[in-house]
Amino acid sequence: MKMREKKNINNKMTNNVNKDNEHKKIVDNITINNNKTDTNINNLNNGKIVFVLMIVSLIIISTILVYATESFLTANVIVLGQESFTLNLHEGWNLVSIPLNVQDNSREAIFPSSIVSAVWQYNNPGGYQVPETIQPKIGYWVKANQDTAITIYGSRPENDEVQVNTGWNLIGVVGNQTISEGFVEAVWEYLPPYSVPSILFEGRGFWVKASQQGTLFTDGLASGTYYSAIDEGVCGNDKREGFEDCDLGDDLACPGSCLSNCKCSYAPKIPSITIQSPERNELYGTRSLLLNVNTIEKVKYLYYKINSGSYSKLCTNCNKYSGTKSFAEGKNNLTVKALAYDGANYFSSVIFYTDTIKPKIIATFPFKKGNGIFGVKYTEANLRKVTLFYGLSSINLSSSKVFSNCVSGTKIWCYDFVNLSDYNGKYIYYRFLLEDPYRNKYSSTKKIFVNIATYSEAMSISGEVISFVQKIFGI
Repeated sequence: MKMREKKNINNKMTNNVNKDNEHKKIVDNITINNNKTDTNINNLNNGKIVFVLMIVSLIIISTILVYATESFLTANVIVLGQESFTLNLHEGWNLVSIPLNVQDNSREAIFPSSIVSAVWQYNNPGGYQVPETIQPKIGYWVKANQDTAITIYGSRPENDEVQVNTGWNLIGVVGNQTISEGFVEAVWEYLPPYSVPSILFEGRGFWVKASQQGTLFTDGLASGTYYSAIDEGVCGNDKREGFEDCDLGDDLACPGSCLSNCKCSYAPKIPSITIQSPERNELYGTRSLLLNVNTIEKVKYLYYKINSGSYSKLCTNCNKYSGTKSFAEGKNNLTVKALAYDGANYFSSVIFYTDTIKPKIIATFPFKKGNGIFGVKYTEANLRKVTLFYGLSSINLSSSKVFSNCVSGTKIWCYDFVNLSDYNGKYIYYRFLLEDPYRNKYSSTKKIFVNIATYSEAMSISGEVISFVQKIFGI
């Protein structure tokens, strides 16, 4: 039998019909008065009186229209059969449902992102997904940023029936219900923690495991028996591979020695894969890295793949993996896939980078003579700094300049101007140092003759020299 009383809406319907009749009379009166006013105005000959009467009439009519419009709009907010329902959410994950059909049932309208950081729906088949709309009779995982209350307004569905498929279903209820259907093997709610409900209260979400496709609550609320947890006194602490002790609230599966009247089932949880290492967007100086992955529940298999490669198995019947793996040079898009016991796949991915190759210096400029323009051609994926060292002695290059406009890439030319006025007419030595986050590379040392008149003259011709270098060497 149903545990809730049916709401009597006859009085509400009568009151709203009466209000609608009153609003109709107001609008009709406005029309009549307006017509009479127009007739009187047409019969008046005095222009001043006509003008005054028109202004007064317009003010009166506008006031009545505003009042009537506001009253009409206010009355339409209260729709026949509409009621309110308040969901109380605690900080963190909540397993909830709504018992009402809401006019604006978008996810953002019911669970605003300002107070809710995540909403998940579980489909059988299909697994978890982020819902676009929130519907009655469906259970939702909702993660609240803090303790809060959400009030919705709407009408109740035409019936309380809920369709379920074979396996696990995440449902909500309309009205407080109990289950009597024999094909139901397990029922769980999360308050938290997981527990077995004696009554399914509206506003909550429930995991229901069915042995076949069917319909719940076809004949109202009825007392019944279903099994979802194991009596440890009956079944003991036996384990089956991949599962923990079969205790209430744990990941459950009947151990091999369970008695036939003891039905115990695996209770799904929110899908969550955490890749602790390698870290997102991190750059590593080695390709051999620790792969550290956790899931909040045990899964049948854990797999991983790099970039567009194929999946490789990490572990079986596990909720964590830790081991050393070899990754690609440069950008790595790591994807971890978990295959749950219900056959659903869940994914998580991170992008990180490795750099085990020293910077490669292809060429340097100038060759024999110089006026202050220096350049270096290189290949480096993660360039940190380019420095030019120069001086009168090849053993002691006493001066230096960091080039500020050099970028990472393949076969890149980078150049800059150095004031060599103090070295005009002399031989100097120079070389470049390229650095990435983990390794350095020096160019060979070159000897050049400095041939410039003045610093200002060198600056004036620097543009021509740069153009020449670009043309000759493809900078």
